[in-house]
Amino acid sequence: MQGEASLDRRAGDRRLLAAAFVLVAVPFVVAIASAIGAHWHPAGDEALAVLRIRDVGGAHTPLLGAWSRWGWSHPGPALFWLLAPFERVLGNDGVLIGAALTAGVAAVGTVFVARIVGGTRFAVFTAVGVVVLVHGLGATTIFDPWNPWVAVVPFLLTVMCVAGAVAGHPRLLIAAVAVGSFVVQAHVGYVGLVGVLVSIAFVTVAVRSWRVAGVAAAVGLVMWLPAVVEQLRGHPGNLGLLVKYIRSSPEPTAGWSVALRTLGAHLRPIGPWITNDEYLRSGFERTTSPVGGLLVVLALAVLGVAAWKRGRATPARVALVVLVTVGLGVMTSARITGPYVPYVVAFWRVIAMLVWVTIVWLAAELLAPTDPAGQAMPRLVPSIVALAVGLAVVTLVVARAPTPVPLVAISDDIAHVGPSALAATPRRGVVLVTGHDIALLDASMAGLFTYLEPHRSNVRVPTGPYRASQYGKWRLVDPARADFELSMFTTPAVDPDWTPPAGARVVASWDRLTPAERHRARELQRRIARAVAARPHESLPVDTERVRDQAVARGARRRDVEALARLQGRGDLVVVTLSDLHAHGV
Repeated sequence: MQGEASLDRRAGDRRLLAAAFVLVAVPFVVAIASAIGAHWHPAGDEALAVLRIRDVGGAHTPLLGAWSRWGWSHPGPALFWLLAPFERVLGNDGVLIGAALTAGVAAVGTVFVARIVGGTRFAVFTAVGVVVLVHGLGATTIFDPWNPWVAVVPFLLTVMCVAGAVAGHPRLLIAAVAVGSFVVQAHVGYVGLVGVLVSIAFVTVAVRSWRVAGVAAAVGLVMWLPAVVEQLRGHPGNLGLLVKYIRSSPEPTAGWSVALRTLGAHLRPIGPWITNDEYLRSGFERTTSPVGGLLVVLALAVLGVAAWKRGRATPARVALVVLVTVGLGVMTSARITGPYVPYVVAFWRVIAMLVWVTIVWLAAELLAPTDPAGQAMPRLVPSIVALAVGLAVVTLVVARAPTPVPLVAISDDIAHVGPSALAATPRRGVVLVTGHDIALLDASMAGLFTYLEPHRSNVRVPTGPYRASQYGKWRLVDPARADFELSMFTTPAVDPDWTPPAGARVVASWDRLTPAERHRARELQRRIARAVAARPHESLPVDTERVRDQAVARGARRRDVEALARLQGRGDLVVVTLSDLHAHGV
């Protein structure tokens, strides 16, 4: 009878584990299916990433990661190299699919490692945590190739591998080094978190097996070889610039108070990893009192100690790794410079998910029957309840299908104006591609250039700050040496008196609004401009609550502001113009 009960439990465990893997895979399958045939036209930072992905394998194969406004690039090219085969085979849509597969493999890998480390129950709880995390991040983030988002789910896998290595599975150190290197190369904000965690795992494993530690070190060397080569060739090298910036940043850091308040915001029971509510009206990170978060950390510590005293060494070690990760998260947050916005602290969503999953797992382990012949139903009930929660979340993900592509509005704009703009682009002479997009920091310029470059080798972008690290020096030109200028304007939507520049002719245009709606938007724009005493040609986008409140405070009517916001939310009027710079003496 005892043997039959054991077989029944193992069969139940296998079914629960299979359900957990299916549950985790579904959001990524939905995302990949949405990307197939999406005809995505990247813009902004995503377009810049696609440009560097296209460079892989050629004379300008990237040795560094994405650009940064602080004058250095993120440490390595692993993201670009990984997505290059997908782009070669499937074009821009392949980049989305590759990014979704990267996140999906990391998610499934996290559950697999959780099974190795803590058994079926931990794997099931982790699977539900991953599904909730992905839902909270937002569907589009799953396959967004922008480096801050690509790093999030692989960071989760890194922490899980470190926990496994510390808990007695030394070979997981190799995976921790490989995946952790990818994460740091994608976004340098993870360097402190990943660096310390992997170092702890390395020391722990080296004590037991120098052979495994040696293999892990070799993997790390291979992963970082491109960045080392660039450092040796560069004048100055990028790694040197990064170290200098980290040691003596010219900008003030966020500080300990902000870091602890971030902990409080993310570790509350229903935090941003579930609700995606960390954005303030201004777009900055929401923070709150750290007291609640610190109590959650204390609860995790108490449960970890209780598990250790009960002889549950593995759960206790996992809890210790998660606690260390929390501490590193606070230290990393305190050192952040520049705008304190959600994407720079995206790691807190992973940390919060790990904290709560570990708390639930420890509680279930401590309350579980200690008799090996314990009843099957009490053992399975927590896992079944967890899977039911996960299934409900996955249902929400599926209901939102198809997943919209990143910067979907600009992608749609380029799809409409791109063919006409391409047809008008001269095949000879240097064509300067420029953009005029106030709301999205010229994201459309990068999008239009990325659309044109495969078809017109003579297109260039103007020299300027950061442009070399954004586009590559070989894509830049001094505007004075250009023959033509192709410009993409989105400002007509917020400037009712806009006319094409002198000497320019309109070669493409696209508007989501009907003529009557566009007329209404322009009338509202004029009325609000008069009310707030704006200059006649001043652009007044009202795309955030903060901006709308400011307009009302300056004298505009709330009804007018909200009506204009709804019309602007439908999309901009896009106009592409072409100028012959020589013909007009420019």
